[in-house]
Amino acid sequence: MMSRQHRAQGPRAVGFALAAGLAVGLFGCTEEPEEPAPEPAPAVEDEEPAALLGAQVVVVLPPRTSLSAEVAAAMEDDLQRLADEYDEEVRVVRTRYPDDAVFVRDVAGLSVREGADLLCVFGAVGRQVTSDLRELHPASRFCAVTPNDPPEEPEDRVDIVALRVVELGHLLGAATVALADGEAVALALGPTELQRGRFREGLEAALGTTPIIDLDEEIPPEEAVTAAVEDGAAVVLVGTGPDAALQTEAAIEAGAQVITHRSLAGSGDEVALTWHIRWDLALAPAIDRFLGRSGPAELDLGLTDGIFELELGEGAPAGLEAVLAAVEELIVEGERDPFEAVEPEEPEEVDDGEDVETPDETGQAEDPDEGADTEDPEGQDEDPDGQDDEPAEEG
Repeated sequence: MMSRQHRAQGPRAVGFALAAGLAVGLFGCTEEPEEPAPEPAPAVEDEEPAALLGAQVVVVLPPRTSLSAEVAAAMEDDLQRLADEYDEEVRVVRTRYPDDAVFVRDVAGLSVREGADLLCVFGAVGRQVTSDLRELHPASRFCAVTPNDPPEEPEDRVDIVALRVVELGHLLGAATVALADGEAVALALGPTELQRGRFREGLEAALGTTPIIDLDEEIPPEEAVTAAVEDGAAVVLVGTGPDAALQTEAAIEAGAQVITHRSLAGSGDEVALTWHIRWDLALAPAIDRFLGRSGPAELDLGLTDGIFELELGEGAPAGLEAVLAAVEELIVEGERDPFEAVEPEEPEEVDDGEDVETPDETGQAEDPDEGADTEDPEGQDEDPDGQDDEPAEEG
């Protein structure tokens, strides 16, 4: 039996129920737009491993104490092209430019700790630095671009790219000899790796007996170049040292024929020859191996690989291009060893017409002594009149 209280609440409860049902009916019948179904994720079977996508490559350049800022900028321009060529595989190619040689190892180690996927060290110390870091960071990959010969057995996770700079040195030496034309030359190479090692060996082999005027190390480098030209240097070969820009300018102002790096030549109107190393081509093999592509762990690059670029300047004399082409062909074909000294050419003998046997009418050579006095068989001179032939005394 329903109590009075329940009977009093009954109609009210029924009203609430009817209102709730009506609301559900009204709003429940309103259709909301359906969201589009998410597209399925693309298949990843043929893609590169995720760890390799967007890799960060860090290159440690030679220090400021041995590398011109202009040359370093040119190296950076070469390396930045790699990021575009590898598209998404390489996120960035970052360069580090240590202040001094003692900081090369520290800068390289810091780059690994900051997340470099591939660390490359350029220069003669690159092999030792990467070998040491390999032991400290077993999960990282390394490479060294060096002017030395590659090792016989490369270490695991360290790729070695050796540049045959002896060929570059020999070519520039041949150009220097052609420009000097027998006069003295000045070498403004220091303080860089061009001042020693393979480059210097190839250069001196090509220079042969060409006189070299040493730069005065007690005065500013640009003044030393000017003094060398005043002392008779007809050609100045400029390297990539920190003062290379000033030395190039001093050589031009002094009136010498100049060979210098491309980044130091300005418009090239006043130099005879510029040269450049394609650092992007030097680094690319190491990146390919890092990305899992085939290739040797150690290789050497030179003239046959297009790694060295030479360009004639406006001040180049006629015939220099032919000299460079001929020497390059000899090196590439293996007919000239860039380590071996070039012997000076012997002057051609000129025929002055003396002591030449000419055939007579019978076709036999005439006897040059025919018709001259000859000794008799007994060793005595014949005297047809039996008198002495000595001249009489004057007076």
